[in-house]
Amino acid sequence: MKRGIYPFSIVFVIIIICTISFYIMKNADKKESQSEKKTKTIVTMKKNETLDEVEKKYGYNLYRPEQTKKVKGAKKDFIISKSSNEEAIIEDMHLMTHQKVQAEHKQGAIEMTKDHVDVIYDILKQSDFVHKDKLISILTKWKQNDFNKIVDDHNELWKIQGGKIGKATDQLTTREEKEFIENNFR
Repeated sequence: MKRGIYPFSIVFVIIIICTISFYIMKNADKKESQSEKKTKTIVTMKKNETLDEVEKKYGYNLYRPEQTKKVKGAKKDFIISKSSNEEAIIEDMHLMTHQKVQAEHKQGAIEMTKDHVDVIYDILKQSDFVHKDKLISILTKWKQNDFNKIVDDHNELWKIQGGKIGKATDQLTTREEKEFIENNFR
């Protein structure tokens, strides 16, 4: 009787160890795939590679491909004119920020060019819009290529429009912005 129990015990222990190992490996794969889903940020650093201002904040080369993809509603045409109302001006300014900010959801985009900024600035100078001073303040920074507060600018425009989803959380890197422009306006 003892001879039969000993081999059975060994086989039983081996089965338990194999089962436990299987579940540990299976759960490790799940955790790994869940962490991959949470972030698609790619970090790379090449020898002698310089970081832009956004990357310096993190201390490494940063690339978030989900922020550079084609945006539904991106417009290549700029149709603002002197007869445009305040709502249209705010909408276009908001859409121009999309090439420079990270947000969970972006709907629409208009390329932020010097000409587009100048046209809106000139229209605002002649206007009596409710948010004129705030909008001119934002555009003045943009005219000077000062985008250090672009996330705040986006969120201010977004709030004026009654934004619910798509709050900006960070600024895009130079590389990300170039790719966004290429994917949406070229």
